[in-house]
Order: sequence, then C-alpha cells, then structure tokens
Amino acid sequence: LDQDLDETVDLYTTTGLLNLYKRYKELCRLDGVSKPSQQVLDIVQMLTAWYGFQALLVDSMELYDRKIGLKGPTIPTRSRGDSSEVIRHFRENVRFSSFLKTYFPSSYRAIKGDHGKLTYWIEMAYKNGFYDLRYLASNDDFLNHSGVWNTPLELDVVVTEHGGHFGFKGQDWFQDIFNASF
Repeated sequence: LDQDLDETVDLYTTTGLLNLYKRYKELCRLDGVSKPSQQVLDIVQMLTAWYGFQALLVDSMELYDRKIGLKGPTIPTRSRGDSSEVIRHFRENVRFSSFLKTYFPSSYRAIKGDHGKLTYWIEMAYKNGFYDLRYLASNDDFLNHSGVWNTPLELDVVVTEHGGHFGFKGQDWFQDIFNASF
C-alpha cells in the first residue's frame, strides 16, 4: 500500500473534491471495465490507496491517540491548535510502514517476518491438521503479490482474472460458488 500511496501522491494532492466527485461518478458509469485505460487505472489506484485505506488509517490514529494515547510523536490536530497546513502535511505523509515502525515496532517486525506471509499461515494450518481449506483470489488484488500462492503444499485455489481484494463479491457468480463451496 505504501508503494501505491507514493505512486499516486501527486494525483491525490492535485485533485480537488469536486473533481474527485466527478471522476468517481465517471468510474461508476464505465462500460468495459475489463480493459480500462491507464488514466482510469491511475484514478482507481489513487482512490483505493488514499480514500480506501490511508484516510482511514489517519482517522484511526487520531481516534486511538485521543482515547488511549499513542506513544510516539504527537499527531497534529485542530484541537491542539495545529494549522491546516501542518495537519495536511502530516496526513499526506502517513504511510502504513512508518505508522507501524513508529508506534508499534514489534508488530512491524512480525509483519515483515514469517508471520506476515500468507504461506506461513497456510503451512501452519496444514501442520495442525487443517487440510480442507479453499482459497479464492484474483490476479488484480494489489495486496497479494504474484508469488503469494507459491508453496510446496497442494492448495485448492481458484484465481480469477478480476475482482481485486474481494471485488468479485459483487459478481453474479459469487453467491453460487460461495454456497457450493462452503
């Protein structure tokens, strides 16, 4: 996600709310989503990274800091008298890795180690007698890198071309395959 944020920061910082609304409306009306233009892909990447994940991370940080208190650098807020420019700069520069490194370093180390790999958990399931597992994934899920399914175990994996990060739930066939599988 950090890479997606870095790749789309210019588009994010130069797109006003009215323009963003207009682009979102256009995306919702697209035909032929199986072959989107590069401009559409860039907009979707920006919307997903910034509004689907990063904005929620910052909101969660602020709430957690208000309720419990984060141990680390102070998060700028209006209630502390910080300027809009300071708040905007902070929000635009928050990344998932920097958040974890700063506030939860042990969690960051765990995620970067074996415990942060899907194959580790699949192998642990097998070692503990859970063999009847099925996996449904898509090639365009930006959170799963291409080697995520590389494991010496034989897996029951269905990989669709499209539907990134559970987007196939909205497809007509999903409910049928889900009911038949589970």
